[in-house]
Amino acid sequence: MKTHKQNPIQVGDKVSIQYAADRYPATVVEVLRNGRTVVVRQDIARPMPDARPMSNQWQLFDNPDGAVQEFTLRNDGSYRAKNTYSPFLTRGWSHYYSYEF
Repeated sequence: MKTHKQNPIQVGDKVSIQYAADRYPATVVEVLRNGRTVVVRQDIARPMPDARPMSNQWQLFDNPDGAVQEFTLRNDGSYRAKNTYSPFLTRGWSHYYSYEF
């Protein structure tokens, strides 16, 4: 997720944690160090009731008890998990599971 001074990340923003092709919904719960570090809480994704198997159609829900994780702003403008290269954040709330692997 690229950051821009005109569109800084804020508490309450819906984001996705991306591992290779897979994405998991999350919510920004804290912004630290003038936006250089963000804390996100993983949310819940459930298959849509009438979705076909492996269709990647999901219902997304806030999860007040979800796991939290810190992401830091890197020189290329992306937010990546603290002390690692992957996963990274993308803007927008989505869930995707790659069944190809």
